[in-house]
Amino acid sequence: MDYNNVSTFLQKAQEQLGKQPSKDLASLTWTNLTSPSTHYEGWNMVTTLPDMSPGTILQLGLTFPMTHEESYDDDTTTASVTSNTSDPRQSNNSTTYIITPNHHNDGSTYWNTPGDIGNLDFNGLTNVQAISQCDLRIASSRARYNNNLPYGQAETLSFLIYNAGPTIARNPVLTARYTTSMDETKMTSFGEQVWIPDGINPSTFFNGSDTIPSIQWQSIDVGAPRVDGPAWNAIVSLPDLPPSILYRIHIRFPMNHVTTYADETAPASITSQAKELDPVECPRGSCNAGRNNNSCRK
Repeated sequence: MDYNNVSTFLQKAQEQLGKQPSKDLASLTWTNLTSPSTHYEGWNMVTTLPDMSPGTILQLGLTFPMTHEESYDDDTTTASVTSNTSDPRQSNNSTTYIITPNHHNDGSTYWNTPGDIGNLDFNGLTNVQAISQCDLRIASSRARYNNNLPYGQAETLSFLIYNAGPTIARNPVLTARYTTSMDETKMTSFGEQVWIPDGINPSTFFNGSDTIPSIQWQSIDVGAPRVDGPAWNAIVSLPDLPPSILYRIHIRFPMNHVTTYADETAPASITSQAKELDPVECPRGSCNAGRNNNSCRK
């Protein structure tokens, strides 16, 4: 099997599966995804897959061209899956299968014998609690914004929001302070996203490094901004934020007729339904202490 020339395909079932996926496999509708890259380590092929939400099933295929070598022995081997998310039951994280040169003429019934499909099914772990933790981070795109523009012009506050994992941040909410001269009754918002490759710090995208690919932002739908009453906060609901995804969220404020003279040091923060991973106390919401960097100042 020529491990230097392996090709891959990846499919995702459109259906959300329950506790017994093995019973639904025959009726699933599959959608093709981008073929993942793979490489060999020893006699293993290592393939990186996209993040998976609960109830999702992927089908990965690895196609090996044959070489000129000959083989005579049956080989019972294993495949396994791991992730950065804690797994309460690891006994079904691997599967066994046989690679054999000795049954070439045994027909389709032999070759299409199902593997250990029951390994996909729930087996009664009623004491397991769902883990929902993530490390959310936020930074202002700019250190300063101008609220002394002529009436009718607008200033746009921009924030970079990153989820360092390990799980999806459900229903994230951006809260950003605004001040006088900024017309909150006419504010609008829009957003973009980009994938951050493993091993690269998000800030690397913005420091002129030539060791990373060019940024290709994709538009995302965000909620219409709303006002938090007397607190002078603009609040924007965001789509679920998977690990390794960087959001760039913009809130645009037209200027009104109010004149302002004082500088305003304004905070912004990001929250979600997921529990913050290993939070630490951080004075006045500053983003410079410990890991509590889900707030920033602009």
